[in-house]
Amino acid sequence: MIECICIDDKNRPNEIPIDKWIKEGDKYHVIYTWFAHNQKELAFDLYEIQLTEKEYPYEHFLAKRFGFTQDQLLKLIQMIEECSKFNISMDELLKQTELTKS
Repeated sequence: MIECICIDDKNRPNEIPIDKWIKEGDKYHVIYTWFAHNQKELAFDLYEIQLTEKEYPYEHFLAKRFGFTQDQLLKLIQMIEECSKFNISMDELLKQTELTKS
């Protein structure tokens, strides 16, 4: 699991109830990474919140909603490669996420 912090909880889709929505400033743990083809962006599954068919079409949280410490960001790169065999540069990852202090 990769620790992160929510940096953007704005614009909650109506399909996701408040109790299943992320909260700015709260810590979460990434357990899987995806490439969200519709948005053409990196997305995460979180340990703390499991989205189900009730929240469809929303299945994952976009990476841009989270910040990472540098050491967690390096772990995230490894996870991305393991989850999808998808190569991503540090520059590209930093465009889609934000570096935070521990």
